[in-house]
Amino acid sequence: MATITPTLTTFPGGTSAAYEPGDGVCLFFYDAKGEFYPAGIGSALGYTMYTGPVVFNAGGEEGTINGIPRAYLGIGFDVKGNFSTTNNSKTGPKIVGTENSVLTSCPVTTLTPNTITTRGGELSAYKVVGTTPNLSTYPLSGSPDETYGEPNTWYKDSPSKTLHQSVASRDDIEFTRVKVIIQNKGKRIRVEMKDNTTGKYHPYQIIDLDSGLGERLLPYQGITTLRAGLAFSTSNSVMNCEIKNFSSYGVYSNTEKTQGYIQPQSTSKYRVALSADCP
Repeated sequence: MATITPTLTTFPGGTSAAYEPGDGVCLFFYDAKGEFYPAGIGSALGYTMYTGPVVFNAGGEEGTINGIPRAYLGIGFDVKGNFSTTNNSKTGPKIVGTENSVLTSCPVTTLTPNTITTRGGELSAYKVVGTTPNLSTYPLSGSPDETYGEPNTWYKDSPSKTLHQSVASRDDIEFTRVKVIIQNKGKRIRVEMKDNTTGKYHPYQIIDLDSGLGERLLPYQGITTLRAGLAFSTSNSVMNCEIKNFSSYGVYSNTEKTQGYIQPQSTSKYRVALSADCP
């Protein structure tokens, strides 16, 4: 349906060894009839809901920020590995209950650095729908992944990748071209990266969703056309994000926005509790 082709890399913005690189970059898609307002900082990668410090190294004031309204999907290039967790009141891959407007999610606290995590949209409370192994462990082979059932043979030719680079200057960056493709009317997400040696693209994440465009009905309307956006997040980490040659390909739609101005959601859209009964 559409292909988004950003070229991205990162490099440290400071010399202090006390800060680890992070957090990462999120490419997201949202309802073309709406407008987006930036979502949570830090581990939320500007896409999902967030509860935690809103000012780092300056008193530790905390607050709650909603996720991007009318979001359809968010693909996080996760340097630090916190986008896939339930830290800061995010949902995990399993939502086991809803009661009194509170979602109950199975806790995930272990960071998975140097990965790609895809999260669903607002209707699914931005839950995790897929996380890759560490990209440095590619190529993958053997039996299907036990968590998501993806055949590892899909990735048998995909070379290892590192999302973060430590360089002396911007001139030393080796940019890596990334391609995110939405197929089958929004039901399949395919993330590819270019091998700079051979010039070939290889898959690193392929996810089949339960439903596609026009099949997800939100309280205000079903999503049939999409716009794309990029969010960057560092929180208390030290990192610069460099993007160039961002391109979008697809079928053009002159969809008019029903909301033509940017504004946050006035109330907290979701509250998240963690269940102690999850396996």
